[in-house]
Amino acid sequence: MLGPEWVLASEIILFFLWFVFVVYEYLLKKEDIALKYILVVVENQEKAIEGIIRKTLLILHRFTERSQLIVIDMHSQDKTWQIITKMAYPKNNFSVYRFANNEDLDQLLNFYGSESLVLDYRLSK
Repeated sequence: MLGPEWVLASEIILFFLWFVFVVYEYLLKKEDIALKYILVVVENQEKAIEGIIRKTLLILHRFTERSQLIVIDMHSQDKTWQIITKMAYPKNNFSVYRFANNEDLDQLLNFYGSESLVLDYRLSK
């Protein structure tokens, strides 16, 4: 029987394969679509957040110079927020937000609109 580490590793690998496909389709093949922002929404992801951010930044820097990473923490109860803020400043150039409710998140998503790709990593309960 496979352990939870294997499940997490396979989910991360599948996500990044999907992410490379999306970046290729929207940024390289379809030049009429201006994708300026990648928004990563997380909640209670302390074990995976560092890998998510590092891989997303790597893909962004490899495929485009025009997009910006924005990481949004939905008031995590674990150490996700501390890890995000530690990674963001001063060495990585991405924006961070922390929201306590979905209304604030909806306002931010409406602000960025069609120029963004949203990756949601909130755990469903």
